[in-house]
Amino acid sequence: MKKITQYLAAALLLVITLISCSPERFEGAVQSELPTISGVDFTLEVDQEINQITAIAPELNGFYPVWIINEATYSTLSTVNWSNKTAGTYTIELFLGNRNGVSQASVKKTFTFDRTLVNWGPYYDRLNGKEWRIMSEEAGHLACGTPGSSGSDWWSAMPEEKEEFGVYDDRMVFTFGNKGDDKGTYTYHPGEGGTMYVNKDAVTVFPDQRGNPTADFTVMVETQKTTFTLESGTWVDSEGEVQDCVYLVFPAETQFPYISNDEMWANPRLRIEHITAKRIDLVSDNGNIAWHYILSSEEPGSGADEDIFKGYTYDSECNMWRGMTYTIETYFAPGWVANPEGVTIKSEDNKEFNISLHEATADQWQAQVKLLTDLSTNAATSYDFSAQITATETVNGATVKLVKRGDDGVFFFEERIDLAASETYYLVKDNMAGIDMAEVSLVFDFGGAPAGTEIQVSEVVLKEHNCDDGAGHPVDKAPLEYDTDDNEWKAVDEAEMDLHTFYANADWAPLPISPEVVRTGSAYSISLPLATVQQWQAQVALQTYLSCKKDDIYDFGCIVKSNVDLHNVTFKLVKHGGGDNDNIFFFVNQYDFAADEETVIKILGSVAPDDMERISLFFDFGGNPEETQVTIKDIVFRKVN
Repeated sequence: MKKITQYLAAALLLVITLISCSPERFEGAVQSELPTISGVDFTLEVDQEINQITAIAPELNGFYPVWIINEATYSTLSTVNWSNKTAGTYTIELFLGNRNGVSQASVKKTFTFDRTLVNWGPYYDRLNGKEWRIMSEEAGHLACGTPGSSGSDWWSAMPEEKEEFGVYDDRMVFTFGNKGDDKGTYTYHPGEGGTMYVNKDAVTVFPDQRGNPTADFTVMVETQKTTFTLESGTWVDSEGEVQDCVYLVFPAETQFPYISNDEMWANPRLRIEHITAKRIDLVSDNGNIAWHYILSSEEPGSGADEDIFKGYTYDSECNMWRGMTYTIETYFAPGWVANPEGVTIKSEDNKEFNISLHEATADQWQAQVKLLTDLSTNAATSYDFSAQITATETVNGATVKLVKRGDDGVFFFEERIDLAASETYYLVKDNMAGIDMAEVSLVFDFGGAPAGTEIQVSEVVLKEHNCDDGAGHPVDKAPLEYDTDDNEWKAVDEAEMDLHTFYANADWAPLPISPEVVRTGSAYSISLPLATVQQWQAQVALQTYLSCKKDDIYDFGCIVKSNVDLHNVTFKLVKHGGGDNDNIFFFVNQYDFAADEETVIKILGSVAPDDMERISLFFDFGGNPEETQVTIKDIVFRKVN
């Protein structure tokens, strides 16, 4: 009860702190409006290799999470990370807060770290040789908070918030001499501006370059090359309990993108809260304030939307939209009072339409723009559609409709979308069933947009689905559902494992150990401690008693995660028995896996080339580095009816 009371008090203090920044008057907490945790859950991932967890709260409008980890108040971030180098079982608890306080109940889970960390090799895999930067696009990339916490509950930077201080072009490189070392060389580059960002309270940092003593400042610096060390240590949480951890330690006066206080300048010790091949969360805690840093090894924008299918090719002979003619029809009625002057449309060709909304509207259908075309479609043909839409202001609930002229009830789609200010929305509809339409209309409604909103609609494509314009088609990256009645692989997960392994060196001589395979539920953890050179030198086969008939059609899927980058990993679903059976298979595919990222594999509609009394699933990691760890989970093998 004492701890719950402390949580409530801390949460209410945070509520009051947040509301004091608001122009709205706060009349006090309302007990009846406290949040409830009923029906709420959170996801929890445990990385046994580096002894860290990642917990993600659900998105609930008007609420924020309060995380209690290992019995201590820790964070209010939606995604929270925590690590401890010591084996043991720990707890994580989620409360919900709002302006009235914090929920009285919580969702509580336990997690276990299986071993105490002694191997520095995984840090080499994640850190070595990459250029790291402050992750400017992530909310909370710089933050501060309560000592003994993640350092984020007092203040958290919004994306690009500190751009004026030249902090985002700084780069850091960590270089180890050998894998397994606990130290190496650290190089800091101050970016094109040649400056380092310093907090106003860091009075000992280049004092001759200080200006206003009450404001943050930047100092001119040169590229610095020094050392770093990974060090086992401890820290004190918000309950006064001592926790084990790993520190990233630098010599005194080591340059860093943001120097938060004098202690960080004199004795730089940053607690590693979370680390992957692409992201590091660090905490600098001097006992009075904890500062949070998020680093990324990817350049800004890289990979941010690489998985987004942005549409079909406008300048293609397949695109019917290029050659169409059209007329414009509008309906603009703020408060349902028609005002034809409230909207204007400009277009020099069919590729780009610029729409100006001169007054604010409140409701759907109050700001309509219709492009009435001479295009026709037919019921015997499937179609693809795409368009790019960009608004200068946020417009929630905009409507896009591809419809038969004169008949609002006959349409290919009617989609409501949210447009974020200055961000392009890619609207894609693939393989739409054909409809007989003599004249096709593209209808937009921006009801609810503020006055002065400018909207650009561009790169519109309407084409027959089978016409290849070179753009391909969107791919559904969601994994196949594991827990279904038709997933035959569940029987394999419940039976005793029947394994075949082959592990050989560069000369094809068998290595003295075999790959280790541990199954937990639907997950297979594969350990490859020794490096190999070529394909088929690191094989693991799951030999099943599943069977099929020739010409049976099956879907296959799974989720794969590796601790290191792996290239040309072979997956083969084959007839059991070896010899000639090795050439009788559903598929033989090769994949690349990025370190610390889950990859969804999905192979649909594979045809059995022969009757198979038993089926084997082969994985080959030939060419793997030392200490490779791979998890393959939620395998699906289902017959297509």
